[in-house]
Amino acid sequence: MCGYTAEFVAEAGHTLRVSGTDRRYAASSAQINDFYRFEGTSDPDDMSVIYALETDDGTRARSSTPLAPMPVPISPPSSTG
Repeated sequence: MCGYTAEFVAEAGHTLRVSGTDRRYAASSAQINDFYRFEGTSDPDDMSVIYALETDDGTRARSSTPLAPMPVPISPPSSTG
């Protein structure tokens, strides 16, 4: 992610703040340029995604989020009668 030196922090109200500053952006003003998914080698529950984001004014930053595996729905046993 060359050039993505800042970190976006998600805040309430669909807002992204540049970490360590007071600069804030509406989430709708950012686009995802790329993303990378990481999985833990010893624990499949240890997953995260890093996003490369760019705002309308050219600010480029990354943001990460942990991921949990999707639960597998369990169907109730069918009744036969």
